[in-house]
Amino acid sequence: MSPTAAPTQRISQSRARSARAAALLAAVFALSLTAMPAHAAETPDPNGDSPLTVTIPAEPVDPGATPTAPPANPTAPANPGSGNSAPANSPAKTSGSGSSATRAPAGSTLPGTGAEAGTTGTPAATEPALPTLPGTGSAVIFDKEMYLPSENVTATASGFTAGEQVQVVLFSEPILIGNFTADAAGAISVMFTLPKDQLPGTHTLQFTGWASKAIAVGDFMVGTDPQTAGVSPEIAPITWWIAGGLAALAALIALFWFGLRALRGDSDADAAGAGTDG
Repeated sequence: MSPTAAPTQRISQSRARSARAAALLAAVFALSLTAMPAHAAETPDPNGDSPLTVTIPAEPVDPGATPTAPPANPTAPANPGSGNSAPANSPAKTSGSGSSATRAPAGSTLPGTGAEAGTTGTPAATEPALPTLPGTGSAVIFDKEMYLPSENVTATASGFTAGEQVQVVLFSEPILIGNFTADAAGAISVMFTLPKDQLPGTHTLQFTGWASKAIAVGDFMVGTDPQTAGVSPEIAPITWWIAGGLAALAALIALFWFGLRALRGDSDADAAGAGTDG
């Protein structure tokens, strides 16, 4: 071996040993990283000076993803040994003064009320069916007692619920006059026109409340003669002529009778005077 070859060989061997040492250190460092926790681990210094903290970055968050909120009221699992768990479909109960009431399922009828379970408030009132005969109830007040066909009738009734609809029907044959709204005091006043072919006689007007079912009834007369309805008839001009002619004829008869009596009186006087002279 030449004197120059020995230093070159030693340099090569030294470099090889350095490379193996560096590879060994890299392998040890890699093993130490894989043995650490997912987020952070503290490695105490053998000398007890200060810990070495290694942080692993978290998984990146997608900005377009919608975060999922935790449930608001998590249901705790029932304790099998406590005996307090209820089946999922058991009826709900409300506790009060030592008693419990079972809620009826929706769609059923509550006992003694006639109302459907699951509904609140008073059901909307509907118009009553057209009655065939008048009923009985409070009195109806009319603006007069006698009317003629085609005249206006004003009638007032009370005893209804404030603001409710009231059906008005005219008898003898039931005729729907209409539906009207009661005022705040539960009273109602209506005005309608009698049919022009309304038959004479006694007729009945009935008021029926939609919600309260209260009834008010009253009778009135329909006439045909103007005098029976309290209307002064208009006397035709020919009537005056007839009355005047009859009066003149009576006067002439009276004058003729008095004239005849006067003539007879004169004749009797003349006859009596002639007999005296003889």
